Amino acid sequence: MKRKIFLYSEDLPYFPNFTIIQNVKYFASLRGIKLNLKDFDVMLKKSGFNDYGKKYSDLSKEMKQRVSLLELMIINPEIVLMDEPTLGLDPVGRADLISLITEIKNGSSDISGAIIASNDLDFIENFSTKIVFISNGNIVLQGDFKNVMRNLNNSYFVISIARLNMRRINEINSLKGAVISGSRMLIPKEHENVIKGFGITIEEVKPEDVFRAESYDR
Repeated sequence: MKRKIFLYSEDLPYFPNFTIIQNVKYFASLRGIKLNLKDFDVMLKKSGFNDYGKKYSDLSKEMKQRVSLLELMIINPEIVLMDEPTLGLDPVGRADLISLITEIKNGSSDISGAIIASNDLDFIENFSTKIVFISNGNIVLQGDFKNVMRNLNNSYFVISIARLNMRRINEINSLKGAVISGSRMLIPKEHENVIKGFGITIEEVKPEDVFRAESYDR
């Protein structure tokens, strides 16, 4: 099963003293893949590299993430797991990644599907076919984007936690279904009386806009 799945992340355990090609060769070999240098050179240029002899430790954060993108294209797994895939990528790298995700979504890629963990609501809206909203490890809402956002707005309200002490934040966070997003918290409407009892003001903000604001702040 591990051979069919690839984790795309900004913090993968590549060898710092290996070059780009040594790292990719090694991890490809673990899956029984031998690199064709001609094809590798094409993929390398497509990934934005002009020198595959550079050590991994000498690369910028953006270029390190591109090593993951390069390995993904070479391994071509059945399923790719992505953790905040656009975070830290430069515009060209982001465009390459979005192109790949679009191919997966449209069924024109050999990769069957992608599971993406992200707080970037605009990205999710554009590229997901189904979303799952998770709070403290529990599935709160799931389905297509519009229905989930509609249910989110109907079922939650927003409070600010910027000036609350950690004890009070932990107390509120223990409420079933509460979700922290930056300096705000989304609270299920069933807990409205509890929040008012704490003397905390309910904000006039749509719950979905909390996530959109966070994505723009980045």
